[in-house]
Amino acid sequence: MSPETILSRFARFVAETPAADIPERVLAKVRLQVLTSLTAARFSHWHPMAKMALAAEKAGARGGRKTSTVIATGDRLPAENAACANAAYAMTLDFDDYMLMGHTGYSAVLPALAYLERSNGTVGELLSTAAVTNEVMGRLSLACFLGPLNGQMWSYIHNLGGAAGACRAKGLDPDVTKNAMALSLYQPNFCLAPGFWHEGSKLLTSAVPLRAGLWAARYAEAGLSGPENIVEGPLGFFHFFAFTPVPEFTGDLGSAWLSDSLSYKRYPGTSYINAPVDAALGALLAAGKKQVKDPGEVKRIAVDTTLLSYSLENVSKAQGRKEVDAIAVNFSVSLSVAYALLRGDLAPDHFREDELSAFADRIQALAARVKVRHDLALSAKTVSTFPMLGAVLAKANHRQFSRLRDHLRALNGPGDGSRSLAKTLAAPGFPGFVKNALKLAASRNRPIRLADVPLENYPMLQSARVRVDWASAPSTECEIPIPTGGSGTDDGARKAWVAERTRRAFGKDPSPILALLEDPETPVRDFVKALVL
Repeated sequence: MSPETILSRFARFVAETPAADIPERVLAKVRLQVLTSLTAARFSHWHPMAKMALAAEKAGARGGRKTSTVIATGDRLPAENAACANAAYAMTLDFDDYMLMGHTGYSAVLPALAYLERSNGTVGELLSTAAVTNEVMGRLSLACFLGPLNGQMWSYIHNLGGAAGACRAKGLDPDVTKNAMALSLYQPNFCLAPGFWHEGSKLLTSAVPLRAGLWAARYAEAGLSGPENIVEGPLGFFHFFAFTPVPEFTGDLGSAWLSDSLSYKRYPGTSYINAPVDAALGALLAAGKKQVKDPGEVKRIAVDTTLLSYSLENVSKAQGRKEVDAIAVNFSVSLSVAYALLRGDLAPDHFREDELSAFADRIQALAARVKVRHDLALSAKTVSTFPMLGAVLAKANHRQFSRLRDHLRALNGPGDGSRSLAKTLAAPGFPGFVKNALKLAASRNRPIRLADVPLENYPMLQSARVRVDWASAPSTECEIPIPTGGSGTDDGARKAWVAERTRRAFGKDPSPILALLEDPETPVRDFVKALVL
């Protein structure tokens, strides 16, 4: 008997998992993910590029049944068009959810919402669809995390998520679901950096692969099939998207829930800027200030952070962009920290073109005083939370390690030379780095099982420490191990933040909205009306 393929296992899980088998703690986190996804779209109702995407969806939807709601505007479109329009709006400011690993809400939540609004489905169906879709999307990216892409640039997960979510929402069987997934990954999407830093293309990061996934579900429902070994087969998905694939991470469905690690952003922008911004605002508060009114108040700002945030800064600078727009700020630690200090916060409306234009010169002047540095100890502590990473790295052969090393060098550039061996050995965090490096090495012989990762409230240590040297006051400093809303922080505080997010986005008391999400029998149509009307 042939071994079960990854897509066969995924399809059975998506199609056959009863809602009753999803733990309540997971559903509680998915409820917040639903609100995060919808508020991300609503906050961008003014965005000019998103309005153009909506116009394109309207043009493509002429003659179709307008059954589903565009959350940002209240427009009604056919389900597929509404899902893609919502994904475009939600992507504009990167004010989404994330988990271990991937930014899944665009495909886990938004297509299910559109299709279930059309079919008069329930909130219970919405939550169960989002939960199972999270799991297969997250496993695909986790199995490829030692690869050339990271974060939102794993846009291929939306191919899979669109197919999985549409099949579950439509109640299609495992065979159809498996074929939909196979078709969706036949031509997988991925992002190229120049487009990722351009507003017109960036907002399509999830919408384009999502639509491919929805089409794949439609084709499979009509009878088309695809190769079920397309992920792990010869010259299949893993060959191109992982330096060292970890197929073990595609298992343990139903016993390990990646949705346990869901995190909800406090600030618009990539998850890698949230801890630095939290820390910068903490240093501002410690100085007794509400905002920096003039860049001259600051001599310098030191941001010590993890490898991923440090790499983001290098990749952002390598784009060579001069303008200060939403994309530039969303994907730059230095620009986000500068803008947050100048405003005393970082809110969606701060990214309107006129707002950014008014602050552009001051943002650039203050950002020039920001130094982003890689802190070895913070990175080591982050990776040590994943208990069998040593065993994962031990899988790699010399050629695979060389590819990974060369990729990291390309991301981080030549460096500034400030971290010499002597400075590294003398750094305050170096003993912690050694301790965690030894823990990593000791894990090399552990079995690789997702069920062994402590996923429930997994600590998303995207950490940062910020010191602000003031021109006429003592320096202040703040360290943030986990950003506001991140997995590993207090569940009650995260729920309170998402409720406040909902109030700000929709301008109404969030309590009735939260109550509708608590009742699995609530019609999705009623839930949407409570939000939009």
